[in-house]
Amino acid sequence: MEYQPPPESLPSMNITSFLEDPSEREWKGPFTFIQGADTHRSLLAQKRRAELGQRDSFNTGREFVICGDMLDAFPYEVAENSREFPGAQELRDKQYQDFVKVFRELVPEVKLVCVCGNHDIGDKPSKETLKYTRQDYFSFWAGGVKFVVLNSQYIYVPDAMPEETDKQMKFMDTIADPKAKFIVLFMHIPFFVEEPEEEDFYFNVPKPRRLELLERLYARGVRYIFCGHYHRNAGGHYKKLELVVTSAIGAPLGDNPSGYRVVNVGEDGISHEYVTIRDSTDFSSEEK
Repeated sequence: MEYQPPPESLPSMNITSFLEDPSEREWKGPFTFIQGADTHRSLLAQKRRAELGQRDSFNTGREFVICGDMLDAFPYEVAENSREFPGAQELRDKQYQDFVKVFRELVPEVKLVCVCGNHDIGDKPSKETLKYTRQDYFSFWAGGVKFVVLNSQYIYVPDAMPEETDKQMKFMDTIADPKAKFIVLFMHIPFFVEEPEEEDFYFNVPKPRRLELLERLYARGVRYIFCGHYHRNAGGHYKKLELVVTSAIGAPLGDNPSGYRVVNVGEDGISHEYVTIRDSTDFSSEEK
């Protein structure tokens, strides 16, 4: 599927070279990229924003991938979600401007990749909310690795937009490529947080769909999946496929403080390390 840049409602992704440069399809040796999730802009206090901007590690990888929920306010004024209220769109616009201000600190050599989450297009996406991310699933190459981005809302709530769900399923069937050193997938909601047979709950994909799609992706060569949504570090394996759940940059819910993941792509596999931005999960003393 040809990539189309999103409208101004979400930050543009300057990944033209990853899409058009044929040399990016060639393996030339190890490299690093950064993966984060759930910035939930507005939940990121000013103090932590400064800390985030000062992190040199952000500017050492080939790309910075944010696995969903870039902003906190949902893309509608009033909804079933009790947090929505008249004026939410104005709040969202302010969060967007703040998000852009922070990530302008990335050097041009580090490409920003935004993966949509439920806060970005709504728990139940619609034609109206999709305007915030014109291209919600696509693939690109970097350093001989094929990267695939999926819209996990089509997986979590497939009946919300059945036509778009079907289109993404057909796209998933095209991602296999024997020339890729690795095939790495990014999405917001993880298929599971600890193990594939776990029971259904808010933070994972329902089991029947989960197992069918894991096998489908595995058969097409996917061996690494990076996600967010859980606001905690977690993950596990499906056969030889590793699924990594990265805690939130904004408002972590578990024992892992705000942070991001440094991912090292090597000759024989991919390794990763979670790097904290702060030392505590207690935000009670921070300025609002």
